[in-house]
Amino acid sequence: MSKVAKPCVNQTDWRRAAAIATCPSSSDRPHRVYRALSAVVKQAGEGILAVEPLEQSMHHILREAGIERIDYACIVDRTTLESLPQLDRPAVALIAAHVGDTRLIDNVLL
Repeated sequence: MSKVAKPCVNQTDWRRAAAIATCPSSSDRPHRVYRALSAVVKQAGEGILAVEPLEQSMHHILREAGIERIDYACIVDRTTLESLPQLDRPAVALIAAHVGDTRLIDNVLL
């Protein structure tokens, strides 16, 4: 008689464990704000000057990190803080997002 191995966790537990393993830890989430800003600097340096895809990139990186509450992730004129369609003058990338009960704010000059 052969023995049939039984799973050590049920399917629901396995899915929960897999979700936890692939989700960035809460201690890593603040670093994702910096990573989103760094990505914009790199992309702008590579010649992506349209603001919309740069802002979408910041949002994507933050959401991928499990940061769902984003107050803003935008690129604006460095002097007037007005929205820009293109990086054709000095600008600043700004992020304000919540990780748990903490509101994180950061920026980088472009």
